[in-house]
Amino acid sequence: MRLGELKRLFWTVLICLIFFGCKGTKKFQSAKNIDSIDAYEQFIDDKPKSPYVLQANERLKQLYEEKMWVSIESSTESQDFEAYLKTYPRGNHASEATTNIERIQLERDWSVAETINSEPSYTKFIEDHPLSSEAQIAKQKIEEVQFERDWSVAERDHTIQGYEEFERMHPDSKYHSEIISTLLEMEALLLAKEKAEGLNSIKANQDYGDNSPSNRQATIAGNRDKSSKESEWQKVKASGNVSSIRRYLKDYPSSSHHSEAEKLLIDFEVDEIFKGDHGKMPPMEKVGGSANIHRNEVRINNNTDYVLTVRCSGNESQKIVMQPGKSASASLSNGKYKIAASVNSSSVNSFTGSVNLKGAIYESTYYIKP
Repeated sequence: MRLGELKRLFWTVLICLIFFGCKGTKKFQSAKNIDSIDAYEQFIDDKPKSPYVLQANERLKQLYEEKMWVSIESSTESQDFEAYLKTYPRGNHASEATTNIERIQLERDWSVAETINSEPSYTKFIEDHPLSSEAQIAKQKIEEVQFERDWSVAERDHTIQGYEEFERMHPDSKYHSEIISTLLEMEALLLAKEKAEGLNSIKANQDYGDNSPSNRQATIAGNRDKSSKESEWQKVKASGNVSSIRRYLKDYPSSSHHSEAEKLLIDFEVDEIFKGDHGKMPPMEKVGGSANIHRNEVRINNNTDYVLTVRCSGNESQKIVMQPGKSASASLSNGKYKIAASVNSSSVNSFTGSVNLKGAIYESTYYIKP
């Protein structure tokens, strides 16, 4: 080939390279101006060997990350932010994602603590989130629970010593005026009774009856009524009959045995389910706990299309009723429990099982398999 022909070939190739190079540059600049996932992907498809492909891919990664973040930034599910961190562990929003996971966990734990509303549930929350603002509220809630528990005991026992002990532990409480009034009545009654017994006379006893806070005849009638209720309760208790207990609860709603009757009803209902046709319930899953906790949090998820009733029979007996798709929690002391689950459909069998609770958080999900 002659020298002139070589020169022409050289200039032809150079012009082509410049032409196609300029064309590739223009396409990449166009993609940059649009700055979208589609634009960069189209550029890479059109110019896979362009020197700008590396830059296009880097920008694509940033756009994909931003797209994922925009889709989840308002989410209330911690798994969305966990998925983001798994995909982009050093992403631009990694810190925000971590903060959101901690916030969602805190809100969920606080909701559980408030729902159970017990000393163990608030104590567990404080252990898990000691620096949160809700931890201070939890401490106040514990004091409120203890306060109402102490008042319930004082009212139940209804003794001078009991009320005085409550006053000592909770001076100037909202029940202060009521306690003072009750103590004055009880002390006056006690003095009148001691005087009547000391005089040992019919008149003194009559004076005591007339001057007592409750009229003597009313007291006698009340004692008879109390005796009748007690006799009825003993019969119901010995019957082992669910219908009898339900009737007793309906007839005597303010009975001193009301709580005991409710527990006995749940125990008998569980026994009846165990005796009938039933399936075997899978064991509850232990999801957390602490060795020094003497109570247990039992979380139940109703993934059926029916109203679900779960009965726990043991040291403490509880009945939890949940609408379809709902969840609930119960607080139970340590010990062995018989569990029975049933739905509001005669075509679905009940299920039974047992569990030995040992200071932990347990979770169980119920569903119906066709």
